Amino acid sequence: VFSGELTSLTLTAGTAYDGVENEYKGQFNTGTTLPTITLPDCTWVVEPEYTTNMTYQFSILNGIGIIIGTTRS
Repeated sequence: VFSGELTSLTLTAGTAYDGVENEYKGQFNTGTTLPTITLPDCTWVVEPEYTTNMTYQFSILNGIGIIIGTTRS
C-alpha cells in the first residue's frame, strides 16, 4: 500500500519462473494532480484509465492484470 498522494509510481516486475505464481498487488491514491503511473507490462482485463482523487487497487498474476478505482472519501 502506497500511502498519501503520489506524484509518480513506477513498478517493475521481477523474473517470471515456471511453476511459481508470479503475483504483484498493491494500492495507491491519486490526488488533485494526476501522477505518472507505470505498472509492469501485462495483459489488462480492462486497460487502466486514471483520474484524480481516487484510490486504486491492482493485481497482476502470471501476466494478467486487473485494476479497480473508487472515489476517495
